[in-house]
Amino acid sequence: MPTRGFAPLARAAATVGWALAGARRRLVLRNLEIFSKDRASSAELRRLGREAFRRLAENALWTVWMGARSDAELRGLFELRGVEENLRPALARGRGVVAALFHLGHWEALARAVAGVPGVEFAVIYQPLRNASADALVREWRARANVALINRHASGAGGFGEIARRLRRGGVVGVLVDQHAGDHGMWVPFLGRMASTTILPALLARRTGAAIVPVFCRATGRNAPKWSVEYGAPIPSEGRSDGAIMEAIHAQLEAEIRRDPAAWFWLHDRWKTPSPNILFPAYRRGWHADDPAGLQPFHILVRTPNWLGDAVMSIPALRAIRAGRPDCRLALLTPPKLASLWAGQSYVDKVFTSLREVPRGRYEAAVLFPNSLRTAIEAWRLGIPRRFGAAGHRRRALLTAVCPESFRASPVEHQARDFLGLARWLGGATDSTPPRLDLPEKPCASKSPRVILHPGAAYGSAKRWLPERFVELVRRNPDLRWTLVGNGAERGANAALAARMGAAVEDRTGAYRLDELAALMAAAAAVVCNDSGPMHLAAAVGARVIAVFGSTDPSRTGPLGEGHRVLRVPVECSPCFLRECPTDLRCMKAVSVEAVERALREVLTS
Repeated sequence: MPTRGFAPLARAAATVGWALAGARRRLVLRNLEIFSKDRASSAELRRLGREAFRRLAENALWTVWMGARSDAELRGLFELRGVEENLRPALARGRGVVAALFHLGHWEALARAVAGVPGVEFAVIYQPLRNASADALVREWRARANVALINRHASGAGGFGEIARRLRRGGVVGVLVDQHAGDHGMWVPFLGRMASTTILPALLARRTGAAIVPVFCRATGRNAPKWSVEYGAPIPSEGRSDGAIMEAIHAQLEAEIRRDPAAWFWLHDRWKTPSPNILFPAYRRGWHADDPAGLQPFHILVRTPNWLGDAVMSIPALRAIRAGRPDCRLALLTPPKLASLWAGQSYVDKVFTSLREVPRGRYEAAVLFPNSLRTAIEAWRLGIPRRFGAAGHRRRALLTAVCPESFRASPVEHQARDFLGLARWLGGATDSTPPRLDLPEKPCASKSPRVILHPGAAYGSAKRWLPERFVELVRRNPDLRWTLVGNGAERGANAALAARMGAAVEDRTGAYRLDELAALMAAAAAVVCNDSGPMHLAAAVGARVIAVFGSTDPSRTGPLGEGHRVLRVPVECSPCFLRECPTDLRCMKAVSVEAVERALREVLTS
């Protein structure tokens, strides 16, 4: 076929390919949206995508045509630039050159041109093709162009050793750097978005002293096909980290892409995020970004627990997720009753209280702390592509990855470790730091002698110490100032208690939002309560807690942190974890007023 027919055939192939390649077309458009950062219209992105398809089809035709021809037959098609200005000075250092190669322009023209420098050996690191016949054909073409191939999977003398020998002999070794490197790469910015990339050019430069020279291929022919292949200016590597070097290489590529966007290979999923490792601490090579503030955000939506205590215990996991990548923007979908808990929290960027408020198409990952089927359906309805959580209640099919049981808390571990295990499974860095709620710098000028009382427990009466014993505790300590707190549903019960407690008690039941209650507790001398959500809230703001346990296990749900007192008398039926006691509430009756009073005085005098 004459080469003059390549252009119309490429246009026809691109038209058909664009119409039929649904998944790839969507990938191209998504990649171009990242590139444009919302500056281009949908029509402009589609036009650019079709042009990228046309270039790719034309390159494929020229690749087959060139592969069967000798260098003499191709003379005049390539213009090689930057050899005397950039390549030879870099080679004069005597340590070889690492050529940073990209899927930019016409790849076959690039391969045939770069090896055309007299007296210079050129090799490229490659990955064998799965199709043996196609792999043999590519090998034949590269041999005709005097390009040596080094198998990237080879070990020992055939892999890194061969690369090092060629560099020591003053050769050039090419490395493709604009492909997704998966779990083995380092995350660096590319077109404003974090992408996993190989650090091989930086590693070779650091270990062998080789210079790093980027190579670009540009189409220059107007009336006839012609390509310019340029060895660019060396990228400084001495004294720089691997991440800084790779970011500098990608900056050069970005400049070329912006000059001619359709010339790059947009069909590759360059910004792929492995599942479930969406957070960076799990990656051995970590991440690097000179300007994290300039990155496009990676939006994560977390469905919080429905209970106050569980929500507080999830705080360390939320902090680990937020700190897990520099581009993370963390939003919470939470019940309205818990919305004020998250007000002003430094690790939370947005709070939603209903599904209708969450923008569709914005969030790239959803983390589901509750185990319910409903929360999985919510994330699926929002169209979030990655949905993570425990297997839960018949919802495996709605999750893109299920947290293994080995990451969850065992029956003898604290429930907070359940949330931390999920964050750790996602790749986050977790530790044993107890939950800490952010508060204003000075919630109160100094500690008050006020003691907070919370006699309720939303889960059920089996978790509540006897009301008359709260009354007796207050009457036995009239020298203390007491504040009675609770939610709106507890107003009646607490009002009856306050009437029996006397003037020493101020009843503020239902008067505070959760953030206000947290500030009040942070300023109190102590908090006396049951195993409840406010108990965890008090511990999370640094208050000293005296907690009465009966039907539950403090090793699983006790207050976290230092300075707390947990009172529990083991009985044969405890812990039963029931909402209502089926017998005589003996576990709570076994905790005496004297024991609680003694613990309170110890806390106040310590």
